[in-house]
Formats: sequence, C-alpha cells, structure tokens
Amino acid sequence: MKEKRIDYLDMVRGICILYMIAGHIGFQNQYFSRYIHAFHMPLFFIIAGFFYKQKDISISQFFIKNIKKVLLPYFFWAILFVIFDKYTSIGPNYGLKNNLHTIFTYNNQDMPIAGALWFLTSYFFSISIFYTLNKVLKKEYWLGIISFLIFIIGIHLKNTFNIELFWSLNPALVGVGLIYIGFFIKKRNLMPFFYIKNNLILLFTIVIHLISNILTNDVNMRLGDYPLMILFIINVLLSFMVYISISIRVMNIQICRIFNNWIMLNGKESMILLCLNEFIIAFVRKIIFHNYSIANILIFIVSIIILTFLTIIIKNSKVKFLFGK
Repeated sequence: MKEKRIDYLDMVRGICILYMIAGHIGFQNQYFSRYIHAFHMPLFFIIAGFFYKQKDISISQFFIKNIKKVLLPYFFWAILFVIFDKYTSIGPNYGLKNNLHTIFTYNNQDMPIAGALWFLTSYFFSISIFYTLNKVLKKEYWLGIISFLIFIIGIHLKNTFNIELFWSLNPALVGVGLIYIGFFIKKRNLMPFFYIKNNLILLFTIVIHLISNILTNDVNMRLGDYPLMILFIINVLLSFMVYISISIRVMNIQICRIFNNWIMLNGKESMILLCLNEFIIAFVRKIIFHNYSIANILIFIVSIIILTFLTIIIKNSKVKFLFGK
C-alpha cells in the first residue's frame, strides 16, 4: 500500500529543494551557503526514513525495484546531459571521456550540467543498505547500532582516512544513519516532539538554529565535509524541528494557500526538480539572458517559473517514469 502523504513534510521537502536550486545558482554569500548546506540534503534522508516501510519482498526484488525507480533516471539524465555537454554550449564542456568516467565513478564532482544527480546513486545505496539491515537483523536495537556505526564510518571516511568511494557511497553511508533517525521518529511516534507550539519558544529556537548553522564549519554531504559529528546531528535535528514548526503554521494561514500548494508541489515532485534544475538554470543564463549581467535573484525567479511549468506538465504525463514515478 502506498504511504499516505503528509503535507507539512512535503512543505519541508519543498523548501529544501528550493534551497538546493538557490545553491546551484550560486548566490555569493558564504553565510547563506553555509546555512543551507548544514541541513538541506540531510533532511531529505531523514524524511525518506520517516516514510520508509519494510516491504514483504526479497532483498533482490527491492534492489530491482529501486534500480528502476532511482538508477534508471540517474543514467537517463546523466547520459542525456553528456550529449548536451558535448554538442551545445549549455554545459561546461568537460569532454566526453571525462563525462562518462564521472557518471560511472566519482559522480560527486564534475558531473556534466546536473551535478545534483549524485544524490540518486547515494540514495539508492542508502535505502538499499537500510532495507537489507532491516530485513536481516532480528532486533531493532541492532538496526540502530549498526546504522549508527555506518553513519560514523561515512562521516570519517574521507576526511580522516582519505577514502572516497564510487557513486557517492560516502554520503550514502551517512544517509543510512539519517534514514534510521527518520525511521525511529516515525516508529516511536516522536513527531509531536518536533513541533514547537509556543511562538516565543519557536522564535528562540530559530535564532539558535540560525546561529548554530551559520557558525558551524562548512557542511557538504556531497564532498564529505562535516563538522564535529554531534554538532552535525544536533544542527540537522534542530533544523528539522524549526521547519516542521514553520510549515505547520504556514499551512494554517488561508491567505497563503496558493503559496503552500506550490511549495508542496515542489516537495511531492522533488525528483523532477532535482534532475532538471541545473539544466534549466544553465538554459536561463545562456539562452534567455545571453551575455547580460543579471542578478541571481532574477535567474532564480525565471528558473523556478519554468521548472514549475515543467513539473505540472510532467507529473501527469507518460514520461514521469523517467523521474522514478
């Protein structure tokens, strides 16, 4: 049975995907960049864990299902963007050989046009490892212990041991622990704990959240950059708490209904935006604003309008399978 959607989590995911797009446009502000990287990708893994449901299928069947759902879109869009990179001026022109090598190896750097595709292979490994653990282990506490150990390995693999694995497996290991956090929150019915009802307490929490994320050393799951591990976890959970609380409040404001529906659309169809956003950003820069010095905020607005239009068309079309639907 398909998991019932939860609107405020779609809101959180929609906000995070907009942060991702803003990050790809490249707003030249170190504090903004540090802020969004501290939590926007980790929250995708936590929300995936919240919606995780152990299925009564074998491990091999689960792998095959997610190959179709996750790796098929990865290869389709990665190879398509290789073609665009070679035969158009939209891409950075890394070269065909380098592009193909990147797609099949270290896809967390120098991906042609759509660098965000690293998340797909990373998520594939994260959810596959977690499903396997949950299938094999008989006791839930072992699932928590081993997931946390894998998380620790992922945190230290590159910075401590200078080991980087193919297909963004490094952040995938971190993702296993984050998926477990979301899984644990759902299983123990802890979501009410993350919703701050008192406005004054929420305001205080937002201030702490902002200060903590901005002042923390740079975080980048894609590149394997993490601050002190416990600080990383606290920042992510604090961010989850803040955005859950804000989303629920905004959803209760009737005048914001159109805005809310748009944000939730971004969350529900985040796969479309993940795959297409960097291509659209490059298209807007090179084709629409050709050689004009345009503020990034205008590029963001135009790109979002185009992406929203494409999302509405694609989500009910026959090509939605190319986005894991």
